[in-house]
Amino acid sequence: MITAEYKRDAINSVLDEYGLSKEEFWKDSKKFLDNLEDKDAKLTLEIFMEVL
Repeated sequence: MITAEYKRDAINSVLDEYGLSKEEFWKDSKKFLDNLEDKDAKLTLEIFMEVL
């Protein structure tokens, strides 16, 4: 079973991999993604948010 902690850790690992701010992401993830210019990071985060 996928837990909230697992999902959070997975998303945080993506943020770390791309050198992105965890604080900014968790403050408002939709706004963060809307303003994100790195298409690879954006797609990866969107997948992790939907699949996990």
